[in-house]
Amino acid sequence: MAHVFGNSYDIALVYLEQVDYDLDAGIEAYKDDERWEREHPMEANIKGKGRTPDAGKRRFTGQR
Repeated sequence: MAHVFGNSYDIALVYLEQVDYDLDAGIEAYKDDERWEREHPMEANIKGKGRTPDAGKRRFTGQR
């Protein structure tokens, strides 16, 4: 899991809690968010969704 989430325990925990600790689903959700940020750099930066510790926050707020 560390190779996917980097060194951020908090981000990993947010993603895992969202999917009832299903590791594969958490990794997929993280990758989907990272892909969205790469494909929408303007929206990600405007909404403060760059490479910050709260990157997974979009999943809670529904912002995409």
